Amino acid sequence: MGISKHDKQALAQLFIDMGVPLIVAMQTVESWGGDAKPQSARANDLAKLLNVSVEFATKITKKLGIRDAYTLENTRGKIIRIVTPIIAERYILNGTMPDAKDLDGLTDLFDVLMSFSESVSPTGDGKQNANTAALFIEAIEPVVTRLQTNDAKTAKTQLPDIVQSLLDRANGLAHDLGITDAIESKLLKSITQVFVSCYDSNKDSDLDAVWADCDERLSIIRGVTQFVGQNVGIEVANKPDSKPASKHPKATNNTESKSKSANTTQTSASEDGDDADDEDFNPMAFFSAGGQ
Repeated sequence: MGISKHDKQALAQLFIDMGVPLIVAMQTVESWGGDAKPQSARANDLAKLLNVSVEFATKITKKLGIRDAYTLENTRGKIIRIVTPIIAERYILNGTMPDAKDLDGLTDLFDVLMSFSESVSPTGDGKQNANTAALFIEAIEPVVTRLQTNDAKTAKTQLPDIVQSLLDRANGLAHDLGITDAIESKLLKSITQVFVSCYDSNKDSDLDAVWADCDERLSIIRGVTQFVGQNVGIEVANKPDSKPASKHPKATNNTESKSKSANTTQTSASEDGDDADDEDFNPMAFFSAGGQ
């Protein structure tokens, strides 16, 4: 009996989601040693990493308490795609196969995400929406990957605050943009990507500096979004109704001042209107061209 088209696609997806990040990690670690490993040793290492990834993904999926077999299998596939790059990164960080201690540290971080996922993915019957929970974990995964470079205690302490702050920003912006769900719309994932970029750029700074940088970038995105929305007939709130997490007052104050400055500048430009010099070029003008 030949393999079905569906199974072929599943195998191809498995290769992309698991094989690629693990092979790249193995190649990175092997390059440090100088001498190339024989093919049999590489195959053995890959098998071990695959096994660790599947076991860890299964463990995390079980924590979601999914009873339906189809939903369980589907969600486990999503979780495998999420955790495999984390296992690969851990392998690169240590240069050795992840052991029980490594996985216990990662489990602690995922327990934090699980506690959040219970509140962000309710179904109304006291259970979790497995798809939303998986999307939430996927959105926050880059933060887990970065924090695992810290010691386990520091990472576990920082993660709840960071996740809540990201949720505050995503929900506030979603409300202002008229988006009903910050997680399903991938807005949370996008904001997390901005935060991670700022985290990478401010490795020697404290989190207040990271948030200040992140909020500055988000205010620019918001300003551009507001400009585009006004020119295509989409109303965007002038001020966020939901402020960023109060645990970062420096970052919050920085964002508000920058937002006010951006709004003042935009209003002034609108009032000048036809009196503006023709030589002034607005790089976003093509959004309002109106087909001209």
